[in-house]
Formats: sequence, structure tokens, C-alpha cells
Amino acid sequence: MRTSHRGMSLIEALISLLIVGIMAAGGLAAAGHAARMKTVGTDRVIGDRLATVMLDEVLSKQLIRRSMSPVNGRERSTFTCIDDYLGYRQSPPRDSAGVLMEADDWEWSVDIDRCDASGQSQTHGSMRRVTVRVSRDGATKATLSTVVGGAFAEVSP
Repeated sequence: MRTSHRGMSLIEALISLLIVGIMAAGGLAAAGHAARMKTVGTDRVIGDRLATVMLDEVLSKQLIRRSMSPVNGRERSTFTCIDDYLGYRQSPPRDSAGVLMEADDWEWSVDIDRCDASGQSQTHGSMRRVTVRVSRDGATKATLSTVVGGAFAEVSP
């Protein structure tokens, strides 16, 4: 006479554990991806804010000086015109009063090029293309660029 046993066999238990393990691994991968995307989004927001602050500061200065030469150890507080920012870099970023704005792994830099009204580089143009780059750990997080000259300024992302 045969008796029936109620319950799960060892094979059924192993298959159940395998299915639960696969689901848990998928859930952890999704959570890790979500955390990375949150960091990427946060970095973009911080980068955009820092780039806007620096670009606003540069554009608040006079347009033209007689010669364009890279910054050589001058304090930013002494800058009086847009061309003074040529080649400027700072890590970590500080506001114009010297107050720390972000952690040590952030950096901002400013490039100034002579250009025409369409933004094309020129050797002797009176207009300037101002480009502000913000990076974190060497990776660019934001770039803002504008062409300035005469009585107008157009900002492009």
C-alpha cells in the first residue's frame, strides 16, 4: 500500500529558491541603476547652477580690453573685463567673495575666443565667445556658451 506524503520535494524547494534569487538579483540591479541615475541628475543640476553663476559673473564685466592673454595667478577679484577670464580655472569652485560653493572634486573653467556674430572664431574679432565648463572628477557635467559683442548677448546651451 502506498502512502501519500504532503509537502514539497527537495527539487521543488530548490527551484523556488532559484526563482526568488533571480528576482532579488533583478531588484538589486534596478535599485543600483536608479541610484546611479539620481547621482547623474543631481550632478547635472549642480553643474548647470555652477556654470550659470560663473557665466553671469563673466558677463557682468566690461566687454573688451586691448589684449587677450591667459590668467597667470591673478586673483579673480581683480578681474575687470571679460578677457581677464581667459584660461581661468578653479577647483573647488568659489563664489566671487571666495566662499566655497561645492566639494573638492568639482572644477570650473572659462574659455574666451574672438569670434564673429555667428560665433565663428576669428583672429581679430571684437566679439567674444565665452564658454564655461563645469566638471566633477574630470568628467564634464555642464557647458554654457554665449557670444557677446556690441549691445547683445545670446546664450546657447
